[in-house]
Amino acid sequence: MTEEKNRCENAAVQRRVERALEEIASGRADRLPDGRTNIDSDALYVNVFDSRPSKEAKVWEAHRRYIDVQYIISGGEDIGLAPLETLEPSGDYDAQNDVIVGSAQGELRHVAAGEYLVIRPDTAHCPGIFDGEHREGRKAVFKVLCAD
Repeated sequence: MTEEKNRCENAAVQRRVERALEEIASGRADRLPDGRTNIDSDALYVNVFDSRPSKEAKVWEAHRRYIDVQYIISGGEDIGLAPLETLEPSGDYDAQNDVIVGSAQGELRHVAAGEYLVIRPDTAHCPGIFDGEHREGRKAVFKVLCAD
């Protein structure tokens, strides 16, 4: 088990993930304004935006400090998922934005309106891939801090 995964498996982190899922289940996430909304300061926040999935090559990314809960409010998209160790970085880790980008080969997971994916730091992901049907939609990405 990786250090990143261990940091994400404690009661405080689990409570924050559950809180994000409560926001989704209650419908509150569907009504949030564009941009960042703090739920629990930097420990749990959400970014809401209009999305335009694309067929063109996308950049894969991974995070060290945050779990992503990617929720599709409307529309739909495919999200690529791959083990972190398969990510081939194209640069250095950006600590300020908690992201490392690169390329990888993984499986595609379709996420439709009303569905979400929980993506932990041990998984590289490539969001915003055109699913063959939805050219635009709305999305909320909850950021859950993996530390006490």
